Amino acid sequence: MIYIILIVSFLIFLVFSKKYLKFTINKNTRLIHQTYTADNYVPLLGGYFILIPVFFYHVVLFQSLLFLSIFLTGVLSDVKLLNSPKFRFLIQFCLVMLFIIFSKTYINNTSIDILDNLLEYKFFNILFVTFCILILMNGTNFIDGLNGLVSGYYIITLLVIIYLGNNNNINFINYEFYKILIFTLLIIFILNLLNKIYLGDGGSYLLSFVIGISIIKLYSQNLQISSLYIILLFWYPCFENLFSIIRKFYQKKSPLQPDNKHFHQLAFNFIKKKFKLKNNLLSNNITSILIISYNMGALFLGSLYVQSTNFQVLIIVFNILFYIFLYQKFDKHNY
Repeated sequence: MIYIILIVSFLIFLVFSKKYLKFTINKNTRLIHQTYTADNYVPLLGGYFILIPVFFYHVVLFQSLLFLSIFLTGVLSDVKLLNSPKFRFLIQFCLVMLFIIFSKTYINNTSIDILDNLLEYKFFNILFVTFCILILMNGTNFIDGLNGLVSGYYIITLLVIIYLGNNNNINFINYEFYKILIFTLLIIFILNLLNKIYLGDGGSYLLSFVIGISIIKLYSQNLQISSLYIILLFWYPCFENLFSIIRKFYQKKSPLQPDNKHFHQLAFNFIKKKFKLKNNLLSNNITSILIISYNMGALFLGSLYVQSTNFQVLIIVFNILFYIFLYQKFDKHNY
C-alpha cells in the first residue's frame, strides 16, 4: 500500500509540478519551496515525500508532530521566513530535546569510560544525544549543495545497515521502514540528479533526524556493535560540519556565517576546472557520485568488523586525514 501511495505521489508531482511554480507566499510573489538555477526553478519538495513513510511507520502522535515540526523548521528556512541561524538552531535544539525525552532515546554505552560515567546522569545523556543529532542534521544540510549527495549518502547508509542485519546476529528494528525509505530516496536521488527536485532544508533536516534517531535506537539494542561504527556511518556529514566550525574559528569568522569553502563545493570547482567541464549539472553530478562512491567503500569496509573498535578508529582516522589532504589540494587549486 505504501509503495502505491509513493508512486502515485511522485507521478502527481511529475505531471503537475509546474503548478507549484505558480504558488506564491506573499506580496513579493516569492515562490514557495523553490530555488533558482541557471535554467529554471526547481521545487524543494523532496522532504514532503519523506514524510509519507515517516508518518506511515511512526504512529505515535506526539512523535509524528515532532517529526513534522522538524520538517517545517526547514521549510520556513526554505521560504526565507526563518532566516536567523541562531533562532533556527534554538528551535531545532528544543524540538530534538523534546523528542529524545519523550522517546527515551539515550546512549548508555560508548566504550569510553569517562564519557560512559557522565552518560549515567540523565540530563547529560539528553544533552549529549541532542548535540549528536544536531551536528548530524546541520552537517547533512551542509552537504546538500550537490545534487544527489544527501539522498545518495543515506541510501548507502541504510543499505549498509540492512547488509549488517542480514549477515550478523543483529536485533533488527525498522527493517521495513528502511526498505521503503531506500525506495523513496532512490526516486528522489534520480530526480535530483536530473535537476527536477531538491530536498531543501526541510528534507535534509527531517531525513537526517529520522535516520539518526533510528540508528541510535538500533545501537542501544545491539551493544555488541562498536560505538565508533555508528560514528563511521555518519562521519562525512558530521565532519563537514565540525571542520567548517573549526575552520571559521581559526579564520576568526562566525561559525554561522555562510561561505563557499565547504569540501563538496571545492571538489565541484576542482573537477569542473580539472576536466574542463562546461556543463554545471554534469560537474555537479560527477562530484556527488564520486563522494558517494568513496563513502560507500568506507562504510561497507567498516561493516566487515563492526565489533572491532580499533578497526573503526583506523577507518575514521584515515577518512579524516584523506579529507584534510583533499581539502587542501582543492582549496589551493581554487586560487
